[in-house]
Amino acid sequence: MSSRFERVSSETEYDGAFFSVRRDVYRHEDGEDAEREIVSHTGAVGIVALDGDRLWFVRQPREAIGAPDLLEIPAGSPVLTGLTITVTLSPGLMMFDFQPALTR
Repeated sequence: MSSRFERVSSETEYDGAFFSVRRDVYRHEDGEDAEREIVSHTGAVGIVALDGDRLWFVRQPREAIGAPDLLEIPAGSPVLTGLTITVTLSPGLMMFDFQPALTR
């Protein structure tokens, strides 16, 4: 069963370079309040790099899980500029532009 609700408060708990966390309280039409922790992310892009029948990965240190060289697909943060999306992958790996199929 759905109900109408309104946000009655919002407080930023963490505001970092790549994501932020806020705590919102919503009041439903029956008077009950619901507290939610909301994560907002700047966005990311993952690329499946195929070369014929080869799939390419990059080795990345992932300190948070204790992995000095985790294999993963190339990934980075997109920047939308007009209709060109620029993807910058891990420092020193590569950078490229492409034209997405977008319309305004």
